Amino acid sequence: MDCQEFEALSGAYVLDAITDDERREADAHLVQCPNCQRTLRELQAVVNLLPLSLQPVEPPPDLKARLFAAIHAEAPPKTIMLPQRAPQRTWWQHRETRVVVAVAALLCVLLGGMLTSNNLLPSPHHPPLPIRFVVILVVPVQMET
Repeated sequence: MDCQEFEALSGAYVLDAITDDERREADAHLVQCPNCQRTLRELQAVVNLLPLSLQPVEPPPDLKARLFAAIHAEAPPKTIMLPQRAPQRTWWQHRETRVVVAVAALLCVLLGGMLTSNNLLPSPHHPPLPIRFVVILVVPVQMET
């Protein structure tokens, strides 16, 4: 596309009234032509002022009612079916939660066994240690999948 062709097409280009092929050719030309870029800016400024040049028109009062009646007469409303959501799992149904609970229970058993074994087999050099209780708090956590 050259400058003459763009100038002939520029009015339609600014109003977005050209085909996709014409727009691609015009865009390719605009990338390399500063004169046509200036022309486009000037035309765009004029097009931006077009809405301000018209006097407001008050539509007839029953226009809205007639439009909605025509729309409803042509296409009856459709029922939209929303997709069903899968049921959410409880906190216990998550594999990670069950693993954490099992590990915590195993640690309680092992630590308890270690603490009590020190009292059952006293060393001649060390007096028996007092029994201490270890409490591990396991809190269920909702995990996102």
